Amino acid sequence: MSVVEPVPIIQVGLGPWGLDWARTVLASSDAVTVVARVDSDPERAASLGREVATYTSLGEALANTSAQAVLITARIEAHHGLAREALSAGRHVLLEKPFTVTVAQAQDLNELAANRERVLCVAQNYRFWPVIQAARELLAQQVLGDLENVQIRFRRDHPNYGPSVTAPAGAPTGSILYQISVHHIDLIRALLGEVREVTARRWQRTALPGRLTALSALFRLESGLLVDYNADQASRAIETPWSGEWTIEGTAGQLRFAGGPTTDDAVLELTRDQTTSSLPIPEPTLGDREQVLADFVAAIRGGVESPLAGSNNIRTLQAVLDTVESIQADQA
Repeated sequence: MSVVEPVPIIQVGLGPWGLDWARTVLASSDAVTVVARVDSDPERAASLGREVATYTSLGEALANTSAQAVLITARIEAHHGLAREALSAGRHVLLEKPFTVTVAQAQDLNELAANRERVLCVAQNYRFWPVIQAARELLAQQVLGDLENVQIRFRRDHPNYGPSVTAPAGAPTGSILYQISVHHIDLIRALLGEVREVTARRWQRTALPGRLTALSALFRLESGLLVDYNADQASRAIETPWSGEWTIEGTAGQLRFAGGPTTDDAVLELTRDQTTSSLPIPEPTLGDREQVLADFVAAIRGGVESPLAGSNNIRTLQAVLDTVESIQADQA
């Protein structure tokens, strides 16, 4: 039996989330092996040890290693330039979410990846959370009949969320939409279908002027189904799990679910004929980001398009930007 070697990768970006990737995911990964790290601060890279070569530019790392792929965990504003450099050098690319700042940037990268025949994926890890996988299976079985109503509520007391605070002043990339809601919008697409249009309004908060931390939105899907979405990252209410609390009602019943990367504190309830039952949630065989890596590597080796592919994820980014545009139009 042949041994499958891990894919050699370069990791770019060692801020708090990049360091978390390095320590909790990459260090024990069987799918990939890190052959170089890139960060503008050499000390951050050195904090991970001296066993892996470190560079201050991606160009240096590309020139001095035989990496097949690049994992970009840098700030959003750097995604397009770094991914373009890696793809132009013939490397496969895995980007942290969100894809890019603009749809034009995402389209540019998708076209470049297609021309170079390289894999380009976006790490939408919530898709692999156990409760989401279980809910998706139930929806595929049509246990609710025809879907009629969807509500999603997200609450966290997290006003100083790191990536939001460090984004350029006034930039939409510091908003809840780019940092957190992008996951929920991607799940709407994964579970329910494509978004056709959105109407959104921001909440006015005197404590956090100038930065979007709370919004309400109504998404109309291609099927005609309406999704009522309400999110607040500076809430004084009881916190929800990071998935948000989902309630989906159909002609045959109601499904309620919420959870995180493990089954701990996850909820999956099915109501039929006024009777509610708690349903089992299978334990995952891999963590969420480990599954992202496995999916990315499978696409590299098998040549099959991943659901995380940039050509798919650009629709998530478009829905995020449509939401931003709706809010801005309301404030004009």
